[in-house]
Amino acid sequence: MFNTDSSVVTLPEASTESDYNESISFYATEEISIPGVGSFGFVSANITSVSTPAGMSYSCDPEGCNFGPNAWGYVTFNWYTRKRRIMK
Repeated sequence: MFNTDSSVVTLPEASTESDYNESISFYATEEISIPGVGSFGFVSANITSVSTPAGMSYSCDPEGCNFGPNAWGYVTFNWYTRKRRIMK
């Protein structure tokens, strides 16, 4: 869930007792507007790291977490219970 200016994303709570699979999706336009600062042409963005609890992983689409203009991007967070990790 994004806050009103989309600067903060809050995901549903996770539990070690159940699997977790949540995604953040966003659309990048050719221009980014920052209130009180101005508008800028958007070339690309790259997510270089994500802080997650131990045992949780993340992946990006497109792969490599490189996002360009006029395209959708997704970041997915996964956690599998200990029981399910042992079975894999």
